[in-house]
Amino acid sequence: FTQDFNDLIDIIDEFSKNKKNDIILEDNQQDDNVKLFDDYVDDYVNNKDGAKYTRRDLLGDMMIMFVAATDTTSAGLSFALVLAAKYPNIQQELYEEIVAAFGNDVDNIELRNKGILKIPKLRAFIQETLRIFPPAPTAGFRQILDEGVTIDATDFGEGVYNAPVGSMPLINVSAIGNNPRYWIKDYNVDKHGKINMDEIHFDFWMDDDGKFVRQKNGNNFFIFHVGKRDCIGQSLAMKELMIVLAMIFMKYEITSVDGKTHFEIGSRFNGVVIEPTIDKVVLKPRI
Repeated sequence: FTQDFNDLIDIIDEFSKNKKNDIILEDNQQDDNVKLFDDYVDDYVNNKDGAKYTRRDLLGDMMIMFVAATDTTSAGLSFALVLAAKYPNIQQELYEEIVAAFGNDVDNIELRNKGILKIPKLRAFIQETLRIFPPAPTAGFRQILDEGVTIDATDFGEGVYNAPVGSMPLINVSAIGNNPRYWIKDYNVDKHGKINMDEIHFDFWMDDDGKFVRQKNGNNFFIFHVGKRDCIGQSLAMKELMIVLAMIFMKYEITSVDGKTHFEIGSRFNGVVIEPTIDKVVLKPRI
């Protein structure tokens, strides 16, 4: 993964330095008043009052933004549509919530002006989609630089592990998302052992009043990592999912190709992210 990511950074760096991408005027002169991609990168890196970023650090963050806005968001959207086809009752609930919030006009859909507070079920649905089918099944990619870390996992029936300096522990996002002990308060194997973690559970994200409460299980949601160094594309990705899904559910009914709802949702790795093996659904215009 590290090598692949570095290769992507190299591609952006080469693009930015390629003079073939410069804007040339009719007299074959470059317009110094026109700033290009590479100019903005250099200005930011060389700004004495700005962040202490190297050029490669900045290009790396920009690459993450690009990936978050394309591959991961596309995968999340794909899984959301397949889940909507599998659970028509939930899809109907989302449709009714969206219409109640914004009417039947896609131009009215907005997250500002408290619009985001009007769609708690849609937000919970997106969180559940990503919990069940995280586009990136592992997270972390943080190298231990200072001292080694001791990990005590005895509370989970495991042992005590030592992660030495230079190691790079990864978080198994997929396993955490499908383990009920992390999502159910006062989890008891006798009481909750048969719960299906592959189903949508709005109660993981909503309180008894029907409000969306991200903090309810936010500490177990590692799709975008957590803390100060979480994914810089998180906000963009979530806004895209909320707006695009609101528009689709408002105007279309989603079904499987054969109209059936009893089907398994498989997944595969496409080289960048996890995506559904079902690559087609039907969008029927709502009358």
